[in-house]
Amino acid sequence: MKKIMLLLILIFALASPSFSAKHKKNIDSHKLRVKPGQTFNISLKSNPSTGYMWQIQNPIDKTKLVIINKIFSPGKKNLAGSPGKEVWKFKALKKGTIFIEFAYKRSWENQIAKRETYAVAIK
Repeated sequence: MKKIMLLLILIFALASPSFSAKHKKNIDSHKLRVKPGQTFNISLKSNPSTGYMWQIQNPIDKTKLVIINKIFSPGKKNLAGSPGKEVWKFKALKKGTIFIEFAYKRSWENQIAKRETYAVAIK
């Protein structure tokens, strides 16, 4: 009986708006559609002076997609310590769907401040 009660409490907690909002607020999802041979950019707001940088969390199938480069583009103010964007440039190689999971974190910490997921359909 105790197990059933615990299970019901867990189900209600997971279904509650406050629980799901709390865990989803740091995750954004995006969809892209590209053709084989096409290059494309993903721009992510960033401020490396705080120690935070975007990192790819999952292995990418290099037969379908390759990273060409990653640069930091300063914001309009161009002041030391001001935010800008990390611009990741990719090239699609062959048809398929790739999921790129970015995590905004400090390299010396395990905690992730924000997540961005991109579903890239290569057609």
